[in-house]
Amino acid sequence: MQIMIFLFDSFLHAPLGNAEWFLVAVSVQKGVTPGAIDRSYRNAQDFFIGAAVLGQFGHSIALEMADAMRNSFHFQAAYTAAWLWVLTLILPHSIAANLAWPDEVYEQDNIFNVIPNSPGKYLSVWLMNIHQVVAFGLYSVPLMFMWEKLIRVHSKPWYIRLPLRLPISGALYVISVAFPFYGTINSLYSSLSEPLTAFVFPCAVYMWVYRTRAAREQAALKPFKCLRLWSWSPVFALNVGIILVWTVAQFGFGTYYSIVRMINNVNTFGVFAPCYQCKAPTFPAPQSPATNGTSRNF
Repeated sequence: MQIMIFLFDSFLHAPLGNAEWFLVAVSVQKGVTPGAIDRSYRNAQDFFIGAAVLGQFGHSIALEMADAMRNSFHFQAAYTAAWLWVLTLILPHSIAANLAWPDEVYEQDNIFNVIPNSPGKYLSVWLMNIHQVVAFGLYSVPLMFMWEKLIRVHSKPWYIRLPLRLPISGALYVISVAFPFYGTINSLYSSLSEPLTAFVFPCAVYMWVYRTRAAREQAALKPFKCLRLWSWSPVFALNVGIILVWTVAQFGFGTYYSIVRMINNVNTFGVFAPCYQCKAPTFPAPQSPATNGTSRNF
């Protein structure tokens, strides 16, 4: 069992680490584009869609780890390590790529369409494909369980349940082909799920559990002493601030602007776009009579 978990984690996280640090290396090799450091977001939509990445710091690991850990006393160290790991997957390559290709990254949803072709790029793309296959199996499991419960086959053997999952997989495939707006869907997913599961719900549950004095006195892990003043008022104030900021700024405005951008993408590229964000073919400009040495007599 431990070997299977190790292999699963390897296929899930190793491709991510390889791709992220490869992008850092390519961006550093390219160098900083003049004026890239002084650039800012162009409008409110760009700001809130870009801010959606802040929710990825939690990456829903709080609830997942709390449910899966055998020894809860290791949660604090494990959560901190996981948070730092996710941090290394988000910030370095994002900052480096935006400094190296500011205009190209703004126009393209997929960073691999921006960087030059190389064996390292092809390797990263294939590894990310492996990661996506593993991630699809992981994140679609709850939906599959709900589908099996709906059609009442959840108690059947696996060889009966497995083929019956194909309609859900097929529907997800059709949706992904119909709306291949990777960057927009990623920001919409981050705005809808990450703020709630990683920040809002944990803070709200924390305040609910420790709302009484008896519960606060029996807490297994108490906050810092400076946060326990006035019956833990600083802790509750901090939690309320996190809930308000992530609910309004990221969940509210982030979701709204992501939906607006999704509608704009549909209006621009249509549904089932034959080639989403492909570069338009370039044709040589026609030569004028003055340049090709020919003239006409009238």
